[in-house]
Amino acid sequence: MFDTISLFTKTGNQVQEPNASWTNQTTIHCAFELNLGFGTDKVIWGTGNSLKLRKLIDFFVELNKFAQSTETPGISFEFKNNDTVYLFSWTKDTNSGIQVKVYRKYYNSTTFILQKAFGWEKIFRFKNDFLMTVIGILSEKTNNEVSVAVGELFFEKHSNMNYEFRIGQRVQTIIGQNVKTERIGAVIDKSYHDKDQTTIYRLLIDGKISAKRYFPADLKLTDKTLPERD
Repeated sequence: MFDTISLFTKTGNQVQEPNASWTNQTTIHCAFELNLGFGTDKVIWGTGNSLKLRKLIDFFVELNKFAQSTETPGISFEFKNNDTVYLFSWTKDTNSGIQVKVYRKYYNSTTFILQKAFGWEKIFRFKNDFLMTVIGILSEKTNNEVSVAVGELFFEKHSNMNYEFRIGQRVQTIIGQNVKTERIGAVIDKSYHDKDQTTIYRLLIDGKISAKRYFPADLKLTDKTLPERD
């Protein structure tokens, strides 16, 4: 859905790329391309008309909650692009899954653009792809404080579950019975394994989610930044 993503801060006309001086209080902006499904027809948000990263995260979180809910009949989101507003209206159809209708609003004129159907898995993939890109950038260029502050926004808090590591934290694997190779990655997923009665984690390594699941004893925190990808 969102392509060519870049993150930065803005002070007036000054743009600053991600770096180690950022803190969890830094207001992060996002530039990206929105693929509307018409091949080369894309809407671009650049540094001059960027959106706050928090707005996009909230979009994906609410969209996933809607996709999993059996009660919410529909939701809508608006994204402003200069004088134009793009409205996404999401509803559920028992036959074709989740439907999205996109409208372009320009002052007093509203134009219907497209309608598509998605399965729940596709909606989850939208969020997952965005999460991987954002955490990948932050864990390569900033610090644990920033990566964790942003990473935790993607997931609802579960007060009854105590996790040893947080989304976005940089960790290093520990050689042992379950780990044969030392790696550095960022925590990208956490869950509880009922059979083994333990928390388990998956890592973002070299821009990809590890197929391997790690136990708490397999990991330790590290201040090392992830190697930048080409």
